[in-house]
Amino acid sequence: MVCNLKNGSCSKCGGCCSNILPLTDNEKNKIKKIIKKRKLKPSYHIPLNGFDMTCPMLDSNSRCRIYEDRPNICRVYRCDKSIEQGAVEFYRSLTAKAKPVIMRDLFNE
Repeated sequence: MVCNLKNGSCSKCGGCCSNILPLTDNEKNKIKKIIKKRKLKPSYHIPLNGFDMTCPMLDSNSRCRIYEDRPNICRVYRCDKSIEQGAVEFYRSLTAKAKPVIMRDLFNE
């Protein structure tokens, strides 16, 4: 599926959701609390390459299970930014206080 956010359309396919996200400590702690409160288990997907790097918060329909509480990077991510000049600087500015977090590790902390 292709998203065209320049025109305001997003198919919500989950294709942009990866396993490693830049999260602030506050976001990381918030997600860990949600996991415990809702008793969430990580979702697993069967990728074509055999290596699952999808976000464990996606359900079997590639919908985010914590959409209302998703991290900032997920709120502002735009599929079209990756092809535009300045994308690296744009995301670097958003994640200045964030650290890379392997999302599946949050289930084990």
